[in-house]
Amino acid sequence: MNKTFYSDATIFHEGIAWVARPGKPIAAIDKKGKLLFELKQADIACAFHEGLAAFANADGLWGLVDKKGVVVVEPCWQDVVPMVVNGLIAAEGLDFGWGLATKSGDWIVQG
Repeated sequence: MNKTFYSDATIFHEGIAWVARPGKPIAAIDKKGKLLFELKQADIACAFHEGLAAFANADGLWGLVDKKGVVVVEPCWQDVVPMVVNGLIAAEGLDFGWGLATKSGDWIVQG
């Protein structure tokens, strides 16, 4: 039997959990423990909401990834409230304060 050991893991949300494995990128798994994808550019990953998860890279910039591992918003935000709600995410821009962005990264309200 092949066993996988994790150094850290999140709870499951929308059927997916994030796991940390020594010496490997953060990865998403399903409830059966099947590896779904690795998110090589992420240092931090948050729970999925509306099919998207916020993640931060080594520079501390935040973006969004979908359940297939496709980065839909490259890391470009200083900070986020890590949940997509009604297709929007609260984020802090690099050149201004907090605002609301769509799940594709377009600003609709800038602070």
